[in-house]
Order: sequence, then C-alpha cells, then structure tokens
Amino acid sequence: MDPLTRRLFWEQLYERTERGTTELDEAERCDEVALMNRGRIVLSGGVREIQSRFRSRLGERPSLEDIVADVIRRGGDDDEQKLG
Repeated sequence: MDPLTRRLFWEQLYERTERGTTELDEAERCDEVALMNRGRIVLSGGVREIQSRFRSRLGERPSLEDIVADVIRRGGDDDEQKLG
C-alpha cells in the first residue's frame, strides 16, 4: 500500500472508532463494548466477558443482540455493570 493510501486508511479507521456503532454485528468484532440506556452506560466490558456473564440465562454463546434484549427485558436502567 502506498504511503498516502495507508495514511487515509488509518485516518478513516480512527474516525470510525471514535464514532462508535449501534450495529450489533459490528460491535461483536470490537475489543470493548458499552451498552447505553437513556444516556447512561448500563453494561460495559469485553465482548467475551459479557457473553460469559449471560451464558447461564441465554445459552453457551449469546449474541450481543440477545444480551441487549435481555437487559431491556430486565429494565435496562440498573447501575453500570462493568466487567473486566
């Protein structure tokens, strides 16, 4: 990759990282995620850590979509649940 293209690639990557995402399939590829409800973080940590925490209720490897649905079902406004 030429130097200009390389620099543009990294600039775009950093911009996307700063913005975050609401797409759960994208979020599952991240090192760390945070679930927000009403402007507050209600769950944060590594994806595998979060999946591990919900395993007993949602099965061996729950998707973030399943986890979000579970948190919403339980009210979703608990104090922040930080993992890791």
